[in-house]
Amino acid sequence: MCSLDGSRNLKVLWELPKYPLTEAFGEYQSNFPVFDQALMLCVNCGHVQLQNLIDPEFLYSTSNYAFRTVSSSKINIEIDFLRKFIQNLNIDSHSRNVVEIGASNFELAKQIKFDFHKYAVCDPLLAELNGTTQDDIHVIGKLAENAIDEFASFGASFILGRHVLEHVLNPRLLLEDIISAADVNCVFAFELPSLRHLREQYRFDAVFHQHCQYFDLESIELLVTSLGCELIDFQYNVLGSNGGSVLFAFKKSGNELAVKTRSRAEIDSKCAQMEREIAIFELQMNCLSQEILSSLGPVYGYGAAHMMATLNYHLEGAIEKLEAILDDNVDLHGTGYKNIDLVILSPSLVIIEENASYLITSMENRRTILKKLMSEGARRIFLPPVI
Repeated sequence: MCSLDGSRNLKVLWELPKYPLTEAFGEYQSNFPVFDQALMLCVNCGHVQLQNLIDPEFLYSTSNYAFRTVSSSKINIEIDFLRKFIQNLNIDSHSRNVVEIGASNFELAKQIKFDFHKYAVCDPLLAELNGTTQDDIHVIGKLAENAIDEFASFGASFILGRHVLEHVLNPRLLLEDIISAADVNCVFAFELPSLRHLREQYRFDAVFHQHCQYFDLESIELLVTSLGCELIDFQYNVLGSNGGSVLFAFKKSGNELAVKTRSRAEIDSKCAQMEREIAIFELQMNCLSQEILSSLGPVYGYGAAHMMATLNYHLEGAIEKLEAILDDNVDLHGTGYKNIDLVILSPSLVIIEENASYLITSMENRRTILKKLMSEGARRIFLPPVI
């Protein structure tokens, strides 16, 4: 059923049979699990979500989920953007107790904790640290759904989530519970991938099992007002992850709010347009796959992306025909993926043939990689649909 309005009137936009898990770094396993998947649109409200939801205890186990936020110039720019967004809310953050949901490895917490009175992080990946304090950061090592009592006892007056709501099986139910446990004057701020920008950038490789929900402005407005809250700020970061991100903040409302709904004509138009966009993406991927397979001379991928498996899926397995994946992180040299039979190499540690061509395989860093390859005089560069 729809994760926002609870209706069961959903339409399949895109069938994805035997869809691979992303971020599966490690030794190659020919029988690594795949799961049938589909992208759906609620005909009642227009929200977009996955059809099949994998048990989070499996999906986010340390053996199956590799993503951790690590410091980089791109991540630091995104965090600075979020920090300025929070500052512009004018909420006197220094008097507030913040709980950050989905804290990964403390990268955001370490950079902004001094902006708040007290800081707590909540993430099941931190289970071994549950109940401890790390550098003045209180750790709740649980899924947010199971940590409502801890939110209340901490006196949460600012709830923050960066790239977390898209992972939640039922975001409305989760937020209902959190709102009931939070301070009456609590402010909520979230950043998540923007469906609008995913579509504009043809980043349909960024549809994957971990992202259950795909939000646009209308979905966000529906979610917030249905919770009895009012939207207090909204902003896009066009340089955010997955083609671009959206930041929004809201608080409890003392007024009775009318829930905004889309007309059936608007929803039908969105459905038809997304089906066209997906068809174009598939055509582009098919053409790119044929170009790679028909290329003369060796072809290397550049960028050991977390979402390599979905890119390979849409390229019909062409990535596994490459010589190797190159990545500037020497720590990845000699490693690989559990579900892609290909090695990752550091270009500083190997000799690359002069007649080699390159496929940009990290969509998140495609512009940086393109600039690097052009400056180094690459013979031929295979590009994703949109740069």
